Amino acid sequence: MNLLATYGMGTFDASSPERLARDREVRYRRLFEVADAYLARGLSVWVEGNFPKRAWRAEVFDLARRHRVGEVAVVRCHCSDPSRLEERFASRRADRDQPDAGADNISAYRGSMAQFESLLPAELKGLADWEALDYDSCGGTLGPRPRPSRLGSEIGRQMLVCGFLKSA
Repeated sequence: MNLLATYGMGTFDASSPERLARDREVRYRRLFEVADAYLARGLSVWVEGNFPKRAWRAEVFDLARRHRVGEVAVVRCHCSDPSRLEERFASRRADRDQPDAGADNISAYRGSMAQFESLLPAELKGLADWEALDYDSCGGTLGPRPRPSRLGSEIGRQMLVCGFLKSA
């Protein structure tokens, strides 16, 4: 499977919220173009990014519909342990290539998290087979799976094999 990520699709200019928003838009636009090119050739893709806006998720889901992708899985990652979240934030803040490098404290991060638009099942309407997985990266667990899919099950298996999930 081909990994496509927003991280490698452009720069982060955190000198102003407007510049950061502009750069994010450019990175997502490039990601959609590359994903479209791969799917047009019948190749499978893993599209990685935060996708805080429904409009950005809609673009990916529209690509899946247009290219008649058989299986789609969405993995929502979060950290349930506030102290580990603080450690991760400090680590990212120390890396000037991260978008939150200029943040003075974790409240800026929490502010950006508050702007995430939740995933709604309606966003996935018209996709043949889909599942939304809820991954707690600090607890090493997947949340309840009300709609298990073959792809979601394989992702869960791979997460277990790679040590991202704790054994049951």
